[in-house]
Amino acid sequence: MPIKYPDRRDVLLGGFLGLVFPVLPSFGKTAQGSGEFNALLEQFMAEKLDLSPELVTSLGLDTGKRRRARRLLDDRSLAAVKANSVLIDRQLERLRTFDRSQLNEAENITYDSLLFQFSTQKEADRKFSYGAISIGRPYVVTQMAGAYTTIPDLLENKHEINTEADVEAYLSRLEAFAETLDQETSRIGLDAERGVIPPDFIIDKICEQLKAFRDRPVESAPLVVTLDQKCRAANLPQSSVEHAIRIYRDNVVPAIDRQHDALAGLRDRAGSEAGMGRLPDGLKYYDLCLKKSATLTVNARELHQRGLNLVTQATKELDALLSSLGFKEGPLSDRLKSARRDERFVYSDTEQGRQQVMHELTMWLDQAENAFTDIFHTIPKTEVVIRPVPSYLAMGSPIGYYEDPSLDGTRPGIFYINLDNFGDTPKWLLPTILYHEAIPGHHFQQALVQELAKLPLIRQIMWFEAYGEGWAFYAEKLAVEAGLYDHNPWGRVGYLWLYLLRAARLVVDTGLHAIGWGRDQAIQWMIDNIWADQTMATTEVERYCIHPG
Repeated sequence: MPIKYPDRRDVLLGGFLGLVFPVLPSFGKTAQGSGEFNALLEQFMAEKLDLSPELVTSLGLDTGKRRRARRLLDDRSLAAVKANSVLIDRQLERLRTFDRSQLNEAENITYDSLLFQFSTQKEADRKFSYGAISIGRPYVVTQMAGAYTTIPDLLENKHEINTEADVEAYLSRLEAFAETLDQETSRIGLDAERGVIPPDFIIDKICEQLKAFRDRPVESAPLVVTLDQKCRAANLPQSSVEHAIRIYRDNVVPAIDRQHDALAGLRDRAGSEAGMGRLPDGLKYYDLCLKKSATLTVNARELHQRGLNLVTQATKELDALLSSLGFKEGPLSDRLKSARRDERFVYSDTEQGRQQVMHELTMWLDQAENAFTDIFHTIPKTEVVIRPVPSYLAMGSPIGYYEDPSLDGTRPGIFYINLDNFGDTPKWLLPTILYHEAIPGHHFQQALVQELAKLPLIRQIMWFEAYGEGWAFYAEKLAVEAGLYDHNPWGRVGYLWLYLLRAARLVVDTGLHAIGWGRDQAIQWMIDNIWADQTMATTEVERYCIHPG
């Protein structure tokens, strides 16, 4: 039976009433309470920015009265976590006491969006005292998240340097980086006292990445090289680079070592159980993660069965397509493995092979941009660029992911591609990954929302997995409708296989966290049922372990 791919109505209705869809109703119609409501929204946003100088810089707002933010990093202490919880409580109370009968249609959507986010987070804060600030990250530091991943990205890609004052701000942040790491390390210890420790295999991966980060010679450390390059580009003196070296050597490296040693010291207590059942009230935590991601109450076991059904359907579709392309003999697993290893579709795991990946991705991006410029009435003014995942983060990163542009469009959207061990990734997977992450997927959605001047700022930065990932999934189908696979039938194999992967995620995520699967069982299921290679299956499963739901 052919797969029922989502149509436009499925995506919009499944995305929490189009929470961030760029075509929004009634912006020109002002109801009586609009001015008061907009003032409340501005206050909420100002309070959020006051707590997060990193968000200020990420949005490109660290100018004028918020210029001091570019010298600071977010407070990651336990006190800051509690302050954020108090703020959510107060904002929720103010929202609930507002008379929403005064609001127009668009404003009511904003009201419902905030109500869901605030109330879900308050529920998490009331029931659980561990993990990151936001629900969905039960561990303070993981192979994909933590100051050691976010601060280098902030300083390299978002902290602009045009003046000597910008250099001083960079050095101030570099110095604060050590304190930020220690704040996280302290919370790792506090969570461990509550019985919340990442699985041993996750600790191993974090420690290996921390070690890769700190083991580079100080002079070639990413945060030092970044400052050197930015000073040269701005024709500023290089004397600050020596200062950066001293800060990095004397402050940052010891803090990295302290975090590494704290995690390594917990390994013997960690155990290898993968799912949320290992944590205090972990199954309830998982239910709340599902609610947050789906924006509705769902049953984990029903999701598990739905995933199994979709895997069966997708397998039949993929079987038929491979047969039509000449791979007819033998079990589907053998044929798909042969297609992965076919020399036509294998990149060499060399510098030349990585350059070929970047070249072909750029070609497919240009083709997508040309195709969808004619299809969409409105496209983002902000461009999207392709960059490799930093080598010290590659081990824990997925194949690709997207990062939003700045609000003013001066910093582009970024599609990051993981070039580590790329010899295992067949060429036919990449076009669909690009359509999902960049054009017309996450980039079109996120950049367009940020360019909607009439949309309140707090709405511009909201993220709902149900809609955001639903849109990117639908964007893959748009690429089919736009004819981007017409001359690339093997690209359609990648399209169907990635559909199969997403169906498998329903099975594996619920298997790990609601049914009691172990890591090795989940990895083997991925290998046996969607024929992922060992590296991809491991990366995917370990991603679900630290991001339940």
